[in-house]
Amino acid sequence: MTSCCGTGALSALSIGQSGGTLYRMDFIEFTPTKIIKTLSDGSRSAIRGTFAHNSISATEGLAFVEFSVSMYMTAAKMDILLPLMGLIETPTDTFTIATTSANIATATAIEAKVVVTPSGGKDHTFDNAKVARWVIHGRKGTDPVRIDIDFVAKSWAEAASGTYTHGTIVEGYPYGFTQGSMTLEGATRYFNQVRLGMDYGLLVESNNSIYPTNLCWSDYNLNFGTGVLYSTCDSSTDLYTVPMTTATAATGSQLTLGWTRTVGAATYSTSFVVGNVKLLPRFLGMRKSDFNRLPVYGTGFEVTGGAGLLVCTNDASA
Repeated sequence: MTSCCGTGALSALSIGQSGGTLYRMDFIEFTPTKIIKTLSDGSRSAIRGTFAHNSISATEGLAFVEFSVSMYMTAAKMDILLPLMGLIETPTDTFTIATTSANIATATAIEAKVVVTPSGGKDHTFDNAKVARWVIHGRKGTDPVRIDIDFVAKSWAEAASGTYTHGTIVEGYPYGFTQGSMTLEGATRYFNQVRLGMDYGLLVESNNSIYPTNLCWSDYNLNFGTGVLYSTCDSSTDLYTVPMTTATAATGSQLTLGWTRTVGAATYSTSFVVGNVKLLPRFLGMRKSDFNRLPVYGTGFEVTGGAGLLVCTNDASA
């Protein structure tokens, strides 16, 4: 009997703007968090003098199309993903989260299209998708920095394998965690892990329709987390004591977080600046055979008349 090897390794994924060019990307995982169809089932409540449900009582109900894509972050991929995340490029290589009325209108009009072809399976197309949330994260070790993006789509269709041509992969150069840097409370910090994420408070509305008719952002909830050595010799103890003082806690500080990689004569970089991070102190746990590390959490804000909520400088050019 011939083996049937429909494995993840030969699967393909393409992402881009609806109505625009799609770009094939290497990825780590595609997770269908909620890709299901439901029944509109009158038999659940109807009394018919029997326990059995009659088939004529059920018809097609709502469909939910929610999924997550995880991949290694590169500058080449971020050039494509940042506009889908609501960051507008102006000028070149500078992407700013939309906060003015005009920019919000531009950003919210952008919808994503995702095509997934499981190895040995059909092409699956997810149209008019919006980013619900994203997280960029990494920790000490050998694994490069990753970005996870949650999508919600207005439709889902399948076609015979090969209907869509995925094309050449847009990869770029992943960043080692060791190639990162961070400035917080006016000082450069060493860190053993980090997370920077946004939740858009996505509102999903289905009217008299199987699939969603409206996907609308309602919030920019920007969160940050890291871990630093708690020691005066590393000048990091202030990240607990300073936020505990009322004045500084109210003031917050600018956060700069980024990665840079040099390949030959070219330098690739992806860095984020959060206008104002108000730290939420947590006390540290202690174990005999480990470093005393301070968990650091924060919430991002923009500065009225000053620094914006989130700006990304992304240089993918050779």
